[in-house]
Amino acid sequence: MSFFNVLPTLFQIGICIYYYSKNRSTDGILLIIGSGIHLLTSFMYVAIPFIMQSNNLPVSSVSSIYQIVGGFNFIGTIAFLAGLFMLIQKMVAHKESTDNAPKW
Repeated sequence: MSFFNVLPTLFQIGICIYYYSKNRSTDGILLIIGSGIHLLTSFMYVAIPFIMQSNNLPVSSVSSIYQIVGGFNFIGTIAFLAGLFMLIQKMVAHKESTDNAPKW
């Protein structure tokens, strides 16, 4: 993996921060948390091979590190999906309320 694999995640967290700055809500917080955790784990996936080579770590240790980072990535993905789901629910409810409004 290279640093270029981290760029979409940086773009994603930038969009989430922009959304939160415009609409301070729980879904925005969850989107930022999920994106932030994903950003940290992306950096870890880039850094682990360098750490492994510099410290001469055995394969079992590296495998354990990847499992831990994968667990954090899973938590971040769940947080992001929860925020996305809340955002979609809010948008659908808003659309339904404007569709039912009287037309003048």
